[in-house]
Amino acid sequence: DYKDRINNELADILGNFFNRAVVLTKKYYDGKVPALGVLNHIDKALISDMEAIPGKVDQAVMGYRFRDALAQAMNMARLGNKYLTEQEPWKVIKTDEERVKTIIHLSLQCAANCAVMLQSLLPKTALKIAQALSLKELNWNLAGQMLMNEGDQVINPGILFQKVDDEVVAAQIQKLEEANASSEEVNMEAQKKETTFDDFQKMDIRVGTILEAKKVKKTKKLLELKVDTGMDVRTVVSG
Repeated sequence: DYKDRINNELADILGNFFNRAVVLTKKYYDGKVPALGVLNHIDKALISDMEAIPGKVDQAVMGYRFRDALAQAMNMARLGNKYLTEQEPWKVIKTDEERVKTIIHLSLQCAANCAVMLQSLLPKTALKIAQALSLKELNWNLAGQMLMNEGDQVINPGILFQKVDDEVVAAQIQKLEEANASSEEVNMEAQKKETTFDDFQKMDIRVGTILEAKKVKKTKKLLELKVDTGMDVRTVVSG
């Protein structure tokens, strides 16, 4: 999984997209962001999808679903990679140079947003992308928007992620095995004695029925519950 994540996602999706966008900018426009021309329905769809991703990342982070947040952030790279692959600027340049300017411009905007999306998840990579695109700051409040201007300088920082082969994986496994073998075994004493079944039977465990539930005013997550315990009806506050 370690190998697949690096090779198939970080290298092939994020790294490949960013490298192609930068190399094409260097090749066609001497490393400067070209002008944004007339937008077609594909361009508008890309911009709309870019604008939607930050909200999904934010929602996942606020819900402590960090794996989901990373997946949504990587969708920005997937979006740019798909757009660049399908638009094929290396072919279009032969017949429509103005169209290529728009394709590269939007690809760079997507790459810049990758840096913003990944700043708290892959901070070193995000900084490397930002420096290559001459972004002065990674402002989350601007996520999903146009972050680069015509004429901004773009430099090639080299390969973002080196692919991992089986030898690297084997070396990492060996390091883990050696660390595990050298670790001292710790005997933890029990803090309490185990209970007997007879003692367990002395417990009074009851199931209550929630009769009513309503939000507590001026709070976001608290509920006021009316509960029938079987012996009485009581009011409790719960998350």
